Amino acid sequence: MVTRFPAGDVMKQGYFPGHMAAGGRTIAAMVRAADVLLHVLDARAPKSTAGKLPGDRRRRPLVLVVLNKSDLADPSVTDRWVRYFKEQGEWAIAVDSHACSGIGPMVRHLFGAGGRSVAVSVAVVGMPNVGKSSLINCLAGRARAPRGDRPGITKTPQWIGTERGLRLLDTPGVTHPGTLDEQTAWTLACLGVVPENAVDPVVSASWLLDRLPDVASAVAGRHDAGGRTLPPKELLAAVAAYRGLLGSGGVPLLEQAAIVVLREFRQGKLGRFTLETPDG
Repeated sequence: MVTRFPAGDVMKQGYFPGHMAAGGRTIAAMVRAADVLLHVLDARAPKSTAGKLPGDRRRRPLVLVVLNKSDLADPSVTDRWVRYFKEQGEWAIAVDSHACSGIGPMVRHLFGAGGRSVAVSVAVVGMPNVGKSSLINCLAGRARAPRGDRPGITKTPQWIGTERGLRLLDTPGVTHPGTLDEQTAWTLACLGVVPENAVDPVVSASWLLDRLPDVASAVAGRHDAGGRTLPPKELLAAVAAYRGLLGSGGVPLLEQAAIVVLREFRQGKLGRFTLETPDG
């Protein structure tokens, strides 16, 4: 059973269960054996999904920034994020690990121009549900790590060998320890970085619809819900009516409608949208 946090509590205490603290310590110890660290971010919100990297910065291996799920993000904004990281002196690339698209430059960076098999240990780290295991499967050339569209699929760190000579460390996702600001809290909720029922989906979906009017317009279009000017909760009520999500007396089930909207957003069914820009 998932504990649900009221809106205010999510921002006051964040979402950092005890197993993440313990897992983070294990990851930090294992990362010391890696030659390269792939820091996987969600391309729709690189700032909010950039968790604290494991280990001592002075002893940390080479870090490569991977903007995953780029197929779900606004491509023009993703290009700006790649330039931003490079301007900060960091190597960065945008990929779609679901389709194994865009990983060529990263593979060449790991193997060299000749693509020769070399003994390289790569730790893949990041928050829950950013696609770490999917990326590992792309690099391994086959399904070696468990994957899914919800957080918490990977439970413990594990080394995975590949035919090309890479050793890949698949790690559980770890979120921000400590306080979250409002924008970060709802961003992580909308992206599914925290469990779906850990925060009120009606509040999360309402924040999303209010923040991105084009998302509201897409929701209205998909659910025959009228114009984009509907307030978020009225739009959710319209979604509930269209989907037949009605309780006793025909009362719209807003929570179920909100979950529908959030899942459609996460899956890209509403279009390609980015929640954060480098200068925003």
